[in-house]
Amino acid sequence: MGCYDTVKIPCPICGAQYKAQTKAGRCSLVEYGIIDAPAILLADLTGEKMQCGNCGVYFELKVQIMARPVIREEESEDV
Repeated sequence: MGCYDTVKIPCPICGAQYKAQTKAGRCSLVEYGIIDAPAILLADLTGEKMQCGNCGVYFELKVQIMARPVIREEESEDV
């Protein structure tokens, strides 16, 4: 039996949880949600063909990275 991690991905039509397995990362048999999954796991699943077991729709995961500047709570002397 091989080790892997699982990412629960909601179906874009009915919301049922699709469980995608990946061997990227630590492979500690951990189950993540789409929000708290490490980026390396999400990147590994990007573009993989998935089918919802509830409604039958085919879908794939698209990952987008967002970055934005935020105000620091404390002043920094480094600037």
